[in-house]
Amino acid sequence: MSSISAKIAPRIRRHHRERRRKGNVLLEYSFYAMLIAVGLIAVYAIYQTTQSNSNKVAFIQEITQVQNKIRQTYNGQGSFANLANAALINAGGLPRNMISGTNLLHSYGGALTVAPATIAGVANNGFSITATNIPAEGCTGLVTQVLGNLFSVAAGGLTRAQNTTPPPFDPVTAATACASNSNTIVWTYQR
Repeated sequence: MSSISAKIAPRIRRHHRERRRKGNVLLEYSFYAMLIAVGLIAVYAIYQTTQSNSNKVAFIQEITQVQNKIRQTYNGQGSFANLANAALINAGGLPRNMISGTNLLHSYGGALTVAPATIAGVANNGFSITATNIPAEGCTGLVTQVLGNLFSVAAGGLTRAQNTTPPPFDPVTAATACASNSNTIVWTYQR
């Protein structure tokens, strides 16, 4: 019996060592898979931040281009009475990627609408640019900046205007005004 035990015992020990090695390999693979997953999540987070920042920069450029085009087109006019998207598109000079038929689009994927505005009780003395479908992180960054000769900015039912509390929004108010994932912002500009 001892000779059988002597022959079987090394095999049993070897079998246990092999099983431990196989278990260690499985643990190693799990560890590497977890490291890869963490790396992919970090890359995705960096991509999202970069994408959000690039959309914001592109949006500010678009708003600036629209403002400049309105001022150029209506320079010397007594008012902004006939201002509309179609009139601005027909005047030319806006980037093609912003134009879809008679609609203006922005980098967040929503619509831009231009219209005459009443400033200090004088009709058509200014103009407004309305942007829809702005995500919360983009909205807070946009309403906390003064973009041009701004009379007022409105988002989420809150308004900052020159004749009350001047624009821009402070960060706390901006977070409240931009709580939605699909915000509408209205900028009103004076002559």
